[in-house]
Amino acid sequence: MGYLQKLEISECPRHIFLRYSDEANTLLIAKKLILTGMVQGVGFRPFVYSLAVSLNLLGYVKNNPEGIEIFIEGTSQNINSFIKKLKTDLPSLAKIEQIKIQKQKIQEYKEFSILNSEENGQKSVLLPPDIAICDNCKKELLDQKNRRYMYPLINCTNCGPRYTIIKALPYDRKNTSMSIFKMCSDCQDEYTDYTNRRFHAEPISCPNCGPSLNIMEQNKNIIKTDEPIKLVAQMIKEGKIGAIKGLGGFHLVCDASNKKTINKLRIRKNRPKKPFAVMFKTLENIKSQCKLNKKEVDLLEGKNAPIVLLKKQKNFSLAQNLSFESAFLGAFLPYTPLQIVLFKHLNIPIVATSANISDEPIITEKEELFSKLDGIIDFVLDFDREIVNGCDDSVVRTFGQKEIFIRIARGYAPKNSRIKIKFRENVLALGAGQKSTISLGFGNSIITSAHIGDLFSIESVEKYKNTTQNLCKLYDFKPSLIICDKNGNYESSKYAKELGSPLLELQHHKAHFLAGLFENNMLESEALGIIFDGTGIGDDGTVWGGEFLLYNKKEIIRVNHIKEFWMLGGEISALEPRRSALSFLFDIHGEKALELKNSTTESFTTQELQILYKMYTNTANSIKTSSVGRLFDAVASFCGLTQKSAYEGESGLLMESLYDKTIKNRYDIKIDNTLDMSAIFHSNDSQKESVSKFLNTLSFAIGEIASAYNLPVILSGGVFQNAVLCNLVSKELKSRAIKAYFHKNLSPNDSNISVGQAVYANLVQNCDFI
Repeated sequence: MGYLQKLEISECPRHIFLRYSDEANTLLIAKKLILTGMVQGVGFRPFVYSLAVSLNLLGYVKNNPEGIEIFIEGTSQNINSFIKKLKTDLPSLAKIEQIKIQKQKIQEYKEFSILNSEENGQKSVLLPPDIAICDNCKKELLDQKNRRYMYPLINCTNCGPRYTIIKALPYDRKNTSMSIFKMCSDCQDEYTDYTNRRFHAEPISCPNCGPSLNIMEQNKNIIKTDEPIKLVAQMIKEGKIGAIKGLGGFHLVCDASNKKTINKLRIRKNRPKKPFAVMFKTLENIKSQCKLNKKEVDLLEGKNAPIVLLKKQKNFSLAQNLSFESAFLGAFLPYTPLQIVLFKHLNIPIVATSANISDEPIITEKEELFSKLDGIIDFVLDFDREIVNGCDDSVVRTFGQKEIFIRIARGYAPKNSRIKIKFRENVLALGAGQKSTISLGFGNSIITSAHIGDLFSIESVEKYKNTTQNLCKLYDFKPSLIICDKNGNYESSKYAKELGSPLLELQHHKAHFLAGLFENNMLESEALGIIFDGTGIGDDGTVWGGEFLLYNKKEIIRVNHIKEFWMLGGEISALEPRRSALSFLFDIHGEKALELKNSTTESFTTQELQILYKMYTNTANSIKTSSVGRLFDAVASFCGLTQKSAYEGESGLLMESLYDKTIKNRYDIKIDNTLDMSAIFHSNDSQKESVSKFLNTLSFAIGEIASAYNLPVILSGGVFQNAVLCNLVSKELKSRAIKAYFHKNLSPNDSNISVGQAVYANLVQNCDFI
């Protein structure tokens, strides 16, 4: 117990010391606070330090494995003010999930200080994501009088690299790839001055002490120049293709207005039609080419700075081969100081796409860049700060004022979700085979990795395993239970068996459903799940993908689904939409389908049609599916939009591009134990009519089936990345007074599978869930 009448204050540049006076008649108390959430790497300790000093409090703040530990002693009034301001005035990047407050004995501290981090104990703190350059750093970057003028790696406690440079927790400079760069005296002064914006900014550096840039030709020769970024801008203007290092990996870049250069990039990268993302200098430049709503503007200009999928203007004037027939373009703004400096020398938008071989992870090292992209790149702009954790750009789109995440990575990941009931044992959830992520379940936390990608190559599987091992290492995590997808052919499921721990398996679409229930805080309510995606092995051995599932808090039951059709040739159907359409035509017309003249049949030779009909009648090398993803493919083929997919999701994107909201008609449907959507294949409508009526019909069918259950509806699966469908379904269910729940912070695609798996393991451990 202590008493205080007044405090004598003495100052020095880096600390304020508070000393007791001899007279004392005011009651002192002491408290310890443990904070969890996004509280490391976001300027939280400097904020706490300044707040404590302003309120004449003594004690300390330090990082610990859970988050932040604070010990404060002072008057009750000041401590209460401190706790209140802790919640209301916290740094812009910070997020407090929980505060534990404990009464303590007075220790008679003589100052408030930042202590060295505590490293022992179960680690559960959120890993901070990388953040786009802040306004203050932008001003300094462009200020000729500032010592960091045009310094391409400027950052502070409010922006810059975080997750991509961290090697271990807690988040301290010594645990990052910046540890090899010794701060100069000026940076050291800023780092230790509590009044400075760079107080304990772990990646702090400047031209005198930080990483350096170099530019190399295709033959690896370093080009000597005092202005490497200006030279890169000149090369881009000349039509050259280069690789520029970013926060989480290299971008391949070129002039987005030069059709010839873009075609050259497509040929070199073997990427014939998949759209490229474009980085624009300013928001006004984006507005000149794309339509924007308020939500999209907020996303583009926000701290996360994702690629945003936008509708192109009718007078779109950039190269047509950026996205071909698609009405959409992925656009984003410069989010690193290096990119801003580049655009000081450029007035044209640039293609900025992940530097990789198709289906492989983003490249993070220049040695790999030269070995894998030899013949693709004309130059490389690199700097010598190591990227520890590769991380792609995030991709987001909107419907109305809601977000649909397509890829969750830089700026948003890793994610820490709180689950109500604690895990009884550590759970490692290994996700699916595409859009892969992994999740760690322990305590009340589910930690989910950034987007890893599709596990179709040796390199991507290797990255997947390394990401798993690195995330486990960061959290000192040892799994007691592993859960994977029911499909044993997924590389993730094979890896699960290799690890040798007790194993659970969960059907793919049930994992989607549980992820949606969990994210919307619906695990304690009955609900109907509508899960539409490409493929996932079902409980009956067929390929599911158009599922209506019932959750009754004890189990998940399949209650309806899209009427099955054949995937002729098996998985190759996912690459050739025409095979799915042909299956419908064979179902309707039998052998007479061979004589039909339409977009689908005319894409095959006579011999191919005969072979496929024989395959159909013998059910050889084929499997039945209820997949809505393949249904979209079938419609796209029948309408003549595409016969062989150039990229995943092409059918849905082209259909969205054609949808006409003035067309209100729909096709007939048949609903019993299945949903029969085959009526479109009897029609002779135009492309626009067919597409519009199909999407209207599908949303109506969802409403019809949902009405039979009168339960809240969870919508998940990759098909619900389609903004038109989401909008139609939302309106349809609202008109029937049925509450619709979409994903908010997770993507509807397979990246949410690992979260659903972790939730399932938690339910099995705690609730006797089947």
